Amino acid sequence: MNLQENIRRILREETNKILYSAVVLDKESRDELLDKLDKYIPSDWKKIAHHMTIKFGEGVDKVGEEVELTVTHIGISNMAIAAKVKGYTSSNKIPHVTLAVNPDGGKPVMSNKIEDWKKVKPFKIKGEVKNVTN
Repeated sequence: MNLQENIRRILREETNKILYSAVVLDKESRDELLDKLDKYIPSDWKKIAHHMTIKFGEGVDKVGEEVELTVTHIGISNMAIAAKVKGYTSSNKIPHVTLAVNPDGGKPVMSNKIEDWKKVKPFKIKGEVKNVTN
């Protein structure tokens, strides 16, 4: 392999690097999640409700698998709000979907630090297993 081909290969690998694997919610589930739990989200916070992380920095083999999750709790901190879910394996201590983050420095990863969880009436949401790349 010549130098130019090697550089192209490296660039291709970097471009397609897996950031995380996740159950990515379908539009209907995202809308339902935000609708049912909107009362917990301050109006100026950035809404996310995109996925439940399976593994950070790694892909999984079950890409394309349809998954049903059950929302059981709402978690609130001063930087992030999340919905605790069950129904699929996650490397996170508490499997969750980040609903929103504080616009004043909140980041989705801060959902992992939430300690205040309150039960909600359980409901189902759906998504698809995906490997998310940059």
